[in-house]
Amino acid sequence: MKRQSLLHLSVAVLLAAASGANCPNRLWQPQAPPAPIVFPNEPTLPDVISVVNANRSLAMSLYANRVTLSGGGFPAMRATMAVGTPRQVRLRAGTGLTGQELDLGSNEELFWIWVKRSQPPSVIVGRHDALAASPVGRAFPVRPEWLVEAIGLVYLDPQAPHVGPIRRADGKLEIHTPVSTPGGQNTKVLVLDGRSGLIYEQHLLDERGQRIASATNTRHFRDPLTGLVLPRETTLNWAAMALSLKVELNEVQVNPLQISAEQWTKPQYPGYPEVDVTTLTGLAPPPTTALSPTRLPPTTAPHTANSRYAPPVVQPLWPLQR
Repeated sequence: MKRQSLLHLSVAVLLAAASGANCPNRLWQPQAPPAPIVFPNEPTLPDVISVVNANRSLAMSLYANRVTLSGGGFPAMRATMAVGTPRQVRLRAGTGLTGQELDLGSNEELFWIWVKRSQPPSVIVGRHDALAASPVGRAFPVRPEWLVEAIGLVYLDPQAPHVGPIRRADGKLEIHTPVSTPGGQNTKVLVLDGRSGLIYEQHLLDERGQRIASATNTRHFRDPLTGLVLPRETTLNWAAMALSLKVELNEVQVNPLQISAEQWTKPQYPGYPEVDVTTLTGLAPPPTTALSPTRLPPTTAPHTANSRYAPPVVQPLWPLQR
């Protein structure tokens, strides 16, 4: 039971990874010029794909030297984050008093999660190619490569069977993309500003249209050298566990000249044996429940036929040109 609780915590923490790398050559202190209007007319699906993918193409790698990770149940931690390819992610966090508390990483072959206070002590590991079909993959259908998308680094496959753009009552646009998993048919929902194309929300829905996980982006900024747009704050919600985590990025580098290979190398922690979650059996998936506004911060719900929540009217945090 302890090990299953640790898996739940570890996968929840896995949702909070998002951006960065090593070797500073350029520091981005966020500024807020007006967001350009990229959709002067009602956009088509190719228009939205073009805008989203053009922004993603500006970032080959990222490094955030000063990150704050916060959430219910633990004190805020200072962290560094790194992102290379979509599967190359590294987050190391801790406090000034207790030292390093968390090491989360992923490379092209495997991922790992070390939490200093885990009980029993262990390093959670797994292989990407075995995750989808494993019990833990069916219980937690969130892939490590999706973590990069959580901060707005989204790529839309032009050949995928997207549905949209759907114009909502609050003026935002939705793109729905079906995702086949061993556990059933899921749907990814991307929510963009209807004029600037800024990515505000992403949701993973189960086959009943209920939320499994969500990411909400705020305080968008543009890198003055590359033009890349990212949110300064990303809040991740895991509905089944009523868990909310916030990642705040500061001192962001875009496309540093070099990223150390150590960033993508699984470390060794003496006294913490490795547990391969892609080979464990007997894990019961957590219940998939509707998102409760009383347990998680409110967020705009996806526009689905069985949605129980009416999306509120939210003004863009980044002023739009008119």
